[in-house]
Amino acid sequence: MKVSQKPKFEAVCNGCGMCCALEVCQVGEIAFPGAQAPCPALKIHPELNRTYCELVLIEKNHNLKPMLQEVLGIGLGCSMRDNDES
Repeated sequence: MKVSQKPKFEAVCNGCGMCCALEVCQVGEIAFPGAQAPCPALKIHPELNRTYCELVLIEKNHNLKPMLQEVLGIGLGCSMRDNDES
């Protein structure tokens, strides 16, 4: 399955997962000590053809405040700079 192509930097997030495929965030480092990219929490939702963070999903499924989503800026826009941007 091919997930959507990365949007432009700061454009609406489309769930491509490129950020988590290339780097393990600080939350991922705590949850998965010594893990290398791609982050072990990065999962693909086959019906939606997009990725998601399993750690964020745990918060959601337990009706917890979405702290990880807020801290990581998930859904706010693409945080990964494009190759042609400095």
